[in-house]
Amino acid sequence: MAFGKRKWEKDEKAGGRIPGGTVAVWGSGDCGKTVTSIKMAERLTGMGRNVLLIFADAETPVFPYGCPPSDLMGEGSLGRVLAAPHVDEQLVKENCVFYKKNKYLSMLGWRKGENRFTHPAFNDARVAELLKAAEGVAPFVIVDCTSGIATDVLTANALLLADSVIRMTGCDLKSVSYLSSQLPLLSDAKWNMAGHVKVAGNVMPNEAQGNADGILGKAAFRIPHSLEVEKQFLEGELFSELCYKESRSFRNEIARLSEEVFGA
Repeated sequence: MAFGKRKWEKDEKAGGRIPGGTVAVWGSGDCGKTVTSIKMAERLTGMGRNVLLIFADAETPVFPYGCPPSDLMGEGSLGRVLAAPHVDEQLVKENCVFYKKNKYLSMLGWRKGENRFTHPAFNDARVAELLKAAEGVAPFVIVDCTSGIATDVLTANALLLADSVIRMTGCDLKSVSYLSSQLPLLSDAKWNMAGHVKVAGNVMPNEAQGNADGILGKAAFRIPHSLEVEKQFLEGELFSELCYKESRSFRNEIARLSEEVFGA
């Protein structure tokens, strides 16, 4: 696996912009945070970009349901990284897991059977070191956050330290209730809520967009429900490429979102 450089050279196709950075994907439960994170990574790696994808969820680790175990290489653990006395690029690289079918994708996450008590507790300083080290491992870093701002140290710090934050919600009333409850926790100016990119995820054709707009304000992006993504989820193949014609609108919105937050 060839890890990415710290920074990409000037990209002429991006109009002279230097694409890359760290993006935190956060929001209500079951709104599509993990799917959006994976599919943004898929799009970027399809362009030959090196991506580090960090899965914060220790309650339901992604690797056991994201793809067949035989498609993964590496025995590293995010918990092992965060429990270390100090986090640096080498430690991150040693604990990366790789998807055999995508040479540009590196991942950190909790392993099958692990939970937040498997490893010693970690603090804000370890997360800050992790995110800094991640920038040296790959120029594109995506943190798939949990919904727990107050309970998950990695999520809270990712929202503070990331270059961009994607705030997602579903269009159902439960998702709206979640954001109504949690957004007051981010009222301090340090969270830069005004800078969050607002996304309605997994939008069904018959769902009321007004429900999401009522709490998000006008969502800048609406990622539609995809039967192909649903099939991948049920079959444990979320890292596979989308190829159905039906998924075109899903892919297009993921592309627009990636261009917004990464410039690529």
